[in-house]
Amino acid sequence: MSTARHPRAHGSEPSSGRRRAAIVAATLVCAVGSLMFMFQPYGVGGVVYGTCAALLIVALTVGPLLRGVRPWRVWLPQVAAGCCFLISLLVQGVQFGLGPLRFFDLFYCGGYGFLVLWLGLLTLYAGRRRGSSTILDMSAVTVGALLALWSVAFAPAMAGQRPPVGVMLVVYPVIDITLLALALNLAFRLPTILPTLRLLLVALSAQLVLDVVYAAVRIVAPEHTLQVQALYLFVYLGYAVTATHPSVRELAHRPGRTEVPRSAWPGALTIFTVSPAIVAIVAPRVGVLDVVVRVALLIVLLLLIFVRLSRTMRALSGAERRSHHRALHDRLTGLLNRAAMLDTITERLARDAARGRYTAVLFIDCDNFKHVNDTWGHRAGDVLLQHIAGRLRDVAGPSDVLARHGGDEFVLMASVERAEEAQRIADRIRYAFTTPVRIMARREHIITASIGLAVAAPDDQPTTEALLGRADIAMYEAKIRGHGGWVFFDDDLAERTRLRARVGDRLRGALDAGRFDLVLAPIVAGPGLDRIVCWEAQPYWHDPELGVVAREVFLPVAEQLGLIDELGGFALREACRALVRLRAADPAAAVSLDVCPAQLLHPEFAGAVAAALAEAGLPRDCLWFEITETLLVDHRPDVIRRLHEVRRAGARIAIDDFGTGHGSLATLLRLPVDCVKLDRVFVERLDEGPTGCDRLRAVIDLVRGLGIDLVVVEGIDTRARVDALPDVGSPLAQGAWFGAPMSADAAVAVLEESVREAGSWVR
Repeated sequence: MSTARHPRAHGSEPSSGRRRAAIVAATLVCAVGSLMFMFQPYGVGGVVYGTCAALLIVALTVGPLLRGVRPWRVWLPQVAAGCCFLISLLVQGVQFGLGPLRFFDLFYCGGYGFLVLWLGLLTLYAGRRRGSSTILDMSAVTVGALLALWSVAFAPAMAGQRPPVGVMLVVYPVIDITLLALALNLAFRLPTILPTLRLLLVALSAQLVLDVVYAAVRIVAPEHTLQVQALYLFVYLGYAVTATHPSVRELAHRPGRTEVPRSAWPGALTIFTVSPAIVAIVAPRVGVLDVVVRVALLIVLLLLIFVRLSRTMRALSGAERRSHHRALHDRLTGLLNRAAMLDTITERLARDAARGRYTAVLFIDCDNFKHVNDTWGHRAGDVLLQHIAGRLRDVAGPSDVLARHGGDEFVLMASVERAEEAQRIADRIRYAFTTPVRIMARREHIITASIGLAVAAPDDQPTTEALLGRADIAMYEAKIRGHGGWVFFDDDLAERTRLRARVGDRLRGALDAGRFDLVLAPIVAGPGLDRIVCWEAQPYWHDPELGVVAREVFLPVAEQLGLIDELGGFALREACRALVRLRAADPAAAVSLDVCPAQLLHPEFAGAVAAALAEAGLPRDCLWFEITETLLVDHRPDVIRRLHEVRRAGARIAIDDFGTGHGSLATLLRLPVDCVKLDRVFVERLDEGPTGCDRLRAVIDLVRGLGIDLVVVEGIDTRARVDALPDVGSPLAQGAWFGAPMSADAAVAVLEESVREAGSWVR
């Protein structure tokens, strides 16, 4: 406890100087009293010695009370111990003996007993978590000490026999060791050792040494025992200083540690319980009462030891269970961890195969989880994970197994009769994520999950890693297709996965060898859709072994391999070169280019755009960049800043596939957007008739109402859809009806022809 929080604690109170002076004065008085007792033990020296000892014991008794110690029930045994010592001192001064056992020894031993009880209560109060064990330990030690004293002292005294001097001399050092062990046990339970506890340990250690020396001198040179006895005055002084120290009032107000070192205490407990039992058995019996008392105390002692051992075994068993649970379960969510999950999948595969059932594994990954940690902190992320784990528990069946794979990834294992049952489980998981989660006092968050399903048939015995890998691949495919969905691992997905692996092996070589080209797809406008307003540029790869590789295949692979910047740089340079040629045919020509999140969020992307435009000598606003709607949700603060940088560099911004992600019209109000490209899902409604046209017109009007005049509808590939465009507001259009993606040479030729004969190139 720091002195800054307690300015009067320990040695920092204003009266500390007077206290030190009083201690020095008391030490000098004790030194004088000890010397006088050595030379005149039965005269003035004895009176001075007794007076000093009495005053010090009074200070020991009332010092804590004057310091305002609490609670009273803990300190009453200490007061009783002081009273016993004081009575023993007074009796010793007027009467040296009463029968075979000296009368003052009874009070002296009683004072020791109260000290044992006091230290036991203090230990219990300081370490509440192990209070019952402490009570049992203290009770066993007390009964053992009482059994030993009865066997070697009290029983012989009642029978008129004087116990051997050596036995009585050994009793006191044994009690000193008991008190010292209790004080050390108390020190282990406190966060810091208080000064008063240090003084107590010093005083107890000094008394132990002095009792051992006194016993040795009493046996070897009895004529010098009074000189040794004179030194006890300094032990009383140590107890008085301990009891009056300002920190004594804090002794019972410190919170105990949750874990207490117990390495030495069990051994000491064994000595102080087993040894008295051996003494009681071997010591001579002196009557029926002696036998009855010894047997009763032995029974009580054995019962206490049995109960203590039983509790210890239960505690060890509980600790083993908790350790086993911690080894197999995730600490944050309480679910199985990854190691336990792998073992469980292996067991489940073997059991289900023997029973003719399917083993389903669902790999669950939380979408946009990084946004929670980055925005509200990791504590909010932990709360969200705990909520997700709780919802997954509600979804899981009684025989299903749920585990946390790591991070924001979870795995659910189930035994099913048919593979279709796994899909119903995935639907239940998706539904469980629809309700917002309260992650802070005033903050709710909606999170979706991408789910990958993999099922092992009874006659299919994949390894654990293979089955989990299939589910992981399916989950990754679900993320590519859009957040919040699930994908079933089947033969087609397996083939695409193998293709991605082959693409990854050849992608670097294709970039280095310059095997990539750029193709252009027209975006048209005008009453008759006869005017090309922009060209969408797309990287094109024809591999000698793989053939034409679709963009949907090699772009994710390039991002995974860290090649997206290089591929994006190629597309930017080639787009600028093509744009120079296109503008030579039509000065109003523009080119639109897709940009992935990794490119846009790169700090140097805007600078590269400005440099490419300047190098090609192109004006502002002739180059468009298309970003996906999902990107707006994933990295909104960074995206907004990067978009402004790109616009300042001279490019325009278009939102691609709008309407399939989690963005909103309100999002468009905060973004520097020049064009919105509606996903083909809206265009497909044109095939529904007038209702579909009305809905598409409403969406276009909403976007234009936000101040974005350029609206492109994708997926125009039939005559009926072309004819319906004037009815929905004559937006810009793009699709297979207007021509397949073509090379830059073909695009220049088409553009030159369309400039000469407006609209003649349109079918």
